[in-house]
Amino acid sequence: MKSRTEIEQYYLSGKRFFRNIDFDFGESFENSSFENAIFEYCYFGVEFNNSNFKNAKFIECNMKSTNFTNCDFSNAEIRESLMEAIDFKGSKIPNLIFENNTSYGAKVKLNSETLEIEYNIHQLNSELYKYIPEFEKITDHSNDENLYSVFGDLSIVLVKEIIKNENLSDLITNSFRFFNYLSDKNDKEIDNLLVVGIYEGLYHSEKCNDIARKLLNEKAKETYEFNLENGIMNKASR
Repeated sequence: MKSRTEIEQYYLSGKRFFRNIDFDFGESFENSSFENAIFEYCYFGVEFNNSNFKNAKFIECNMKSTNFTNCDFSNAEIRESLMEAIDFKGSKIPNLIFENNTSYGAKVKLNSETLEIEYNIHQLNSELYKYIPEFEKITDHSNDENLYSVFGDLSIVLVKEIIKNENLSDLITNSFRFFNYLSDKNDKEIDNLLVVGIYEGLYHSEKCNDIARKLLNEKAKETYEFNLENGIMNKASR
């Protein structure tokens, strides 16, 4: 099948299964009907606005750069597919199953109110971005579900920021404000996240240690100093 006409004739003949089909023929598929169709390993990347996908299934498809505006996805399923630069605005999605889909390697979800693709994000990472918008703007969000990955990335960025700047930047002050906020939760798992995810990256720079001692509150500083002394010294003695 190499044209919209062939695709439509295939569907109108009563066939509903599309496998390994590339729909990017340089043609628009707007106002199409694919009710009850099953798409496996298909590539889209075209205009499907105002089309009917009721009860359709998309399994492991490449849906990048596809326009699905004002479509009907009632009772449809979209699973394990690539979802970069997708437009679902104005579409109907009652009972749509949207599972295990990714964008740039990260799992995503479809916001049922805005109909926008959003990254799944761990609650603490969401709080991190709220406290440190400077970091939120420069990170790639590919690991937003993973706490230790995001905190580790922040640690690397923070060390570079401290070393290269004579004065305290917003990223630096907001980072330590966030660490103090987390420390005040009195949660041992969060304290361990701070040590392993953040502090261990700072320990090897005296300048970073000085800034940490200056900006951390008493509880956070106690955790920082204890693990600086015990962690670094224990490693050095091995």
